[in-house]
Amino acid sequence: GSMSGSVIIFQEGTYALTISNMCGAESATVFVDELLPVNVNMGPDQDILCDNETLDIFLDPTYATFLWQDGSTESQYQISDAGVYTVTMTHVCGTSSDSIVILELPVPVVELGDSILACPGDLVFLTSNITIGDYTWQDGSTNDSLLVATSALYALTIENPCGMDHDSVMVLF
Repeated sequence: GSMSGSVIIFQEGTYALTISNMCGAESATVFVDELLPVNVNMGPDQDILCDNETLDIFLDPTYATFLWQDGSTESQYQISDAGVYTVTMTHVCGTSSDSIVILELPVPVVELGDSILACPGDLVFLTSNITIGDYTWQDGSTNDSLLVATSALYALTIENPCGMDHDSVMVLF
């Protein structure tokens, strides 16, 4: 209803203007969309990829341009290797950056070997190949190795976000 030659807009919405004189009238309508301050967010600061996994990042391309650490400019990005990944998003309201650290984690593999024969009084040191994960021996202990002095069947389970594996070995004194 304003009769002035200009208007200050404080919120988004549809605005219409009609100009008339003795020759007629012309009208136009425009939708004003409020842009929020730029804030790019790729999710957690750190994530884990298991063997042959990828992480796909999808960012909203509306009103924005992107620049990734490798110079690519797409709003979508696929990560398949460990490393630090950074994106800078720019639009009319400013610039924002975010980074994510990707760690690669193998599926656990437990290999205690074949049966072990030892002499009475000896100590046998049991350990598996170096695998990142939570270790649990048959006795409930959680060390990455076990020192044994008695005949028994010893078992180890290793679990991490990429999976679980277990093995056992007979130790005879």
